Amino acid sequence: MLGGLLSLAGLVALWRSWLRPRRFWPGLALGWGLICAALPLWGIQFGADRGAAMGLFAVSTLGLLVVGLTSRRDGPLEAPSTGGALPHVTWRWLTVLLLAGPGGFALSTGAELLFVAHGPGTEVDRIVFGILFLVPLVWALVLIAASADWRRRFVAAMLHSHSVVGLAFSAVLYWVCLSGAVAVLADDIDRWDQSDLPSYERMAPEAVERASRAAYDLAKAPPRLFLVLPTPTTPHTVVLAGEDKWRADSDGALLGPAPEGWGEFVTDLHVRLHVPGIWGYSLVGLTGIGMTALIISGLLAHPRIFRDAFRWRRGGNLRVSQADLHNRIGVWGSPLFLALALTGAFLGLAQLVIIVNAQALHGGDRAAAMQLLYGDTGPASGDPAPLVDLTGPLRQLEAMHPDYRPLYAEISAPGTTGQRVHLYAVPPDRLAYGERFDFDADTKFAGVLGMASGEIGRQVFASVYPVHFGTFGGLPVRLLYFLFGIGLSVVCAGGVDIWLTRTRISGWPARVWPGVAWGSPALLALTAATIASPALFWGGQALILGVLAMKKGWSPAKIRAVLQGATAVLLIALPVIHAIRHGVAPSLVDVGLLAIASSILSGLRVLFQSREIVTE
Repeated sequence: MLGGLLSLAGLVALWRSWLRPRRFWPGLALGWGLICAALPLWGIQFGADRGAAMGLFAVSTLGLLVVGLTSRRDGPLEAPSTGGALPHVTWRWLTVLLLAGPGGFALSTGAELLFVAHGPGTEVDRIVFGILFLVPLVWALVLIAASADWRRRFVAAMLHSHSVVGLAFSAVLYWVCLSGAVAVLADDIDRWDQSDLPSYERMAPEAVERASRAAYDLAKAPPRLFLVLPTPTTPHTVVLAGEDKWRADSDGALLGPAPEGWGEFVTDLHVRLHVPGIWGYSLVGLTGIGMTALIISGLLAHPRIFRDAFRWRRGGNLRVSQADLHNRIGVWGSPLFLALALTGAFLGLAQLVIIVNAQALHGGDRAAAMQLLYGDTGPASGDPAPLVDLTGPLRQLEAMHPDYRPLYAEISAPGTTGQRVHLYAVPPDRLAYGERFDFDADTKFAGVLGMASGEIGRQVFASVYPVHFGTFGGLPVRLLYFLFGIGLSVVCAGGVDIWLTRTRISGWPARVWPGVAWGSPALLALTAATIASPALFWGGQALILGVLAMKKGWSPAKIRAVLQGATAVLLIALPVIHAIRHGVAPSLVDVGLLAIASSILSGLRVLFQSREIVTE
C-alpha cells in the first residue's frame, strides 16, 4: 500500500512540475525520486522481482490515467510542424531496411556468441541475457542506423527511422499486438465459451494418478505424458499423451477429447501468426525486434519527452489529438512495451538462436544446447517397466512446500526404466511461472531445476512468459495488460494514420490500411461467433484488402466507419450467440463485450462529428 501511495505522490509531483514550467526540473527530480523510492516497497509487499514489475506497471497505469483526467479540450488547431522529417517513404528506404535485416541478424547473433563464449557469469546466465537483451538491442540498432536519414538533424533522422521501420512492420506488428491483447484473456474467454464443462480448482494426487494412467492406456506407449493441473485461472485438467489430448474431471476420469477453444486460436495467432514450425515463431520474434527499434527511435525522436508528458489536446484538430495520444501512450507505456518487445523477441527467436549456438559451440548438438535452458529430462527411452505412480511425488511436493500450487505434472519416457517425473509448482510472490521438482523412476526426489531459486539466468528465463502474458498478478493485472495491449494496437494503427495524413498520401495505401486496422478486429469477432479457423481469418483479411485496393472511389473514412460498425455489431452479437449455445445467464464477459462495442460506437460517433473526416 505504501509503495502505491509513493508512486502516486511521484506522479502528482511530475504533473505539478508540468503545470509549473518555472519549477519544472525540481518537480521532475522529486517525482522520479519518489517513484524510485517506491519500488523497494513494492518488492517488500509482493516479492523482489514480482514487486518491481508491479511497481513499474503501476507507474505506467497511473501516468496514463493522469493524462486522461487532465487532457484539454481547448488545444491549438494547428498541427505541430515536423520540420520536413516525415517525407514519403520510398521503396529505396524499404529496400535498405530489408537488406539490413539479415545483416542485423548476423551482427546480433555474432555478438551473442561472443558473449556466451567469453562473457561473465554461468553459461545459462550468458545464454539468457544474450538472447533476451543483446540480440534484440543490437539488431534493433542496426535497423535504426540503416533507416535513419543521416543528412538531417538527429531528431529528424530518428523520426525518419521511426517512420520507415513502422511502415515496414505495420500490418504484421498490428496483428501481433491486437491478438496479444486478446490472448492475455484467452483462458478467461475459453472458460466463458466452455461454461458447460466441469470447473474445479483442486485435484487430489490420487485423481491425478488415475487421469495419467487412463491416458497412458488409451494412447498406447506415448513418448511423454503431460498434465495441466487445475488453477483459479484454468479450473480444469487437460492430459496430453503424444498427439492426443483429453479433459479430465476432478476424480481423474477422462471426459473425452479436449475441445479447441477460441482462446487457443487467438493465442496461436499471436505467437506464430498460424504459420507452422519455427518459421512462424521466428516471424513473430522479428516483430519484437521491429517493436524494439520503434520504441528506441520514438523516444529519441521526442526531445520534449518530459515537458510534454501529460499533454493531450483532445479538442479542435483530430490530427493534433491523434498525435498527442500516440505520443502519450507510447511514452508512458514504453517500460511495459519494451518488456513485451524484448520478451516477445526472446520467445520467438530463442529456438533459432539456440540452433546457431548449437552449431557454433556444441558441435551441432541441439539437445545439449536446449538442455542448458530447459534442464535434463532423463533418458528418452528404456526397457519396459510399470508406469510410475504420480501420487508419491505429489505428496512429497505437498510436504516439502505446502504453500506451492501444483501447475503441471510430466512423465518423460513413461512406462520404461528411463521414466522420470517432473512436477512444476507456482511459488508464492515470485515472478517465475514455476519451479520444477524432479523425481526418478522410483519416485525418489532428485532435486530442483532452479527456476525460482537457482542461477539468475534461469530465474529470468522462467519469468519471461509471465512478464509477456501478464500472468503474475491475477485477473486485475491481466485486465490491465489487455487495456495496454489495446493501447499498443492504437499506437500502431495511429502511427500509420498520422503518416498517411501528414504526407497526404492517397490511393490504395490510404484505402487498404483501414482494412487492416478495423478489418482484423471484425474478423476476430467473426471467428469467435462462427468458427475459429485460420482460413476464415486470413482468407477474410485477404479478401478485404484485395477489394479495398481495387475500389478507387471508396473513401478511407467511410471504409473505416463501415468496418468499425461491423466490429461493434459482431461484438454485440457474441453474448446473444453464447446464450443461445449454452443457455446460460449473462456474465461479466458479456458485459465486457458490450462495453467494448459501446466504446467503438462512441468512437465512430466522434469520427463522424469531426471535420477531419472530409480531409481523408
